[in-house]
Amino acid sequence: MKTKNIFCMLLGITLVMSSTIGFTRTPLSISLQGNYLKPSDSKYKEIYGNSKFFPGIKVDSGSLFMKSLSLWGSAGYLSASGTIPGTDQSAKSTQLFICGGGALHFKVSPMFRTAFRAGIAYISYKEEALETTVNESAIGFCGALDLIVDVNDFIFVELEGAYISASDTLPGAAANDTVEIKLGGLKAGFGIGIKL
Repeated sequence: MKTKNIFCMLLGITLVMSSTIGFTRTPLSISLQGNYLKPSDSKYKEIYGNSKFFPGIKVDSGSLFMKSLSLWGSAGYLSASGTIPGTDQSAKSTQLFICGGGALHFKVSPMFRTAFRAGIAYISYKEEALETTVNESAIGFCGALDLIVDVNDFIFVELEGAYISASDTLPGAAANDTVEIKLGGLKAGFGIGIKL
């Protein structure tokens, strides 16, 4: 719920600000992020918890085709451990998030910028539980809203609310049975970056 509230708050602030601002040209940039993910899959949350922290990195090409449009890419790695409900069996999960797409940038003031991002998500995941290892990947989508503060000509900080979504189907315990799993979820992040 906290992640969803943060995302809604950022969206509201950005929409209010964007109503009085215009498009802006942006430089090539790179940032390091700390992220909290609220997983979409209920069974994942039962084993590993309702929120997980993971580090990430994001690169933005700066203005390319038009004044306010850019390309961006990001990567993050999440590792978690937990216990299978009703047993004393341990479980371990890792997920690699790779996202990329286009962004639309707005200038709020000399210090503040916003960016709307949308693109494709590739999620590689591995889980070790009940003496079984699953190692698969899935394609989905991602969307994000950034609030960026330009500290000076070279350094900036950013708040990000995002949603990453993908799904995959795995064999179930019974013959001809399948289980659908949801990957990703709501994400809140804080980053520090440099403009190149």
